Amino acid sequence: MSLLKESVYDLSVVFNSQVLGSQPGNDSIALDYLIKKILEENPHLTPQQVQEEIDSLPDEVKKGTTCFHRDADGNPLLYTYVVKGAMKDAASTLNGLATGKMVTKKKKKKGDDSDGDDVVEVGEKVTAFLANVTRTVNVNPRRIPLITDKPIGFLERGVRVIGKDGPRVFLLRSEMIEEGAHFDCQIQCLETPRFTLTEELLRTLLDYSSRYMGIGQWRNSGMYGRYDYTLTKVV
Repeated sequence: MSLLKESVYDLSVVFNSQVLGSQPGNDSIALDYLIKKILEENPHLTPQQVQEEIDSLPDEVKKGTTCFHRDADGNPLLYTYVVKGAMKDAASTLNGLATGKMVTKKKKKKGDDSDGDDVVEVGEKVTAFLANVTRTVNVNPRRIPLITDKPIGFLERGVRVIGKDGPRVFLLRSEMIEEGAHFDCQIQCLETPRFTLTEELLRTLLDYSSRYMGIGQWRNSGMYGRYDYTLTKVV
């Protein structure tokens, strides 16, 4: 019998805003970047699995465009690290979060030789949040279908950058899916002696991600990738 214990949750996500593809297109420089990113997020992937992700990029996407991966029928999908990455972003921001659980400590009054003590209640804090989420959370399946009944379009926007030669404007292009797209996946949370991602903490991560960060390219703009979610504990 295994000593490892875990909690399992079903997660359903519905985007309440437009969501942008975040994978680089099919030029050689972008592919080099994509391979590096894939291996950083999933160091144990085999070369065949890495190639599978690369092959799922649409051939018609041009250089400089970020896009969605596709399945064999051309339907958009997300890889597991996109969902876990959103949770890791939230954990990084919320490190040191007070959980509301109280730790009771006794502090002796200064200059008081009696046995009377002050009772000090200190809020328990979550530390090393990012590292613990990275080590104890798993998202399945590896390829998550992104369901939409609307055609995939494009968003082009200009980005102004200040360089040593002065300001320059770059045109960026991303595949875009309209609001209402949705996906389902499962989250596994390993219980360890030092850390357990409780349902309360998991909901806190998802609350932050869904309201303030989102999923996909340009999610930190406040306009794209926002979502509503439903979380149901299975085990």
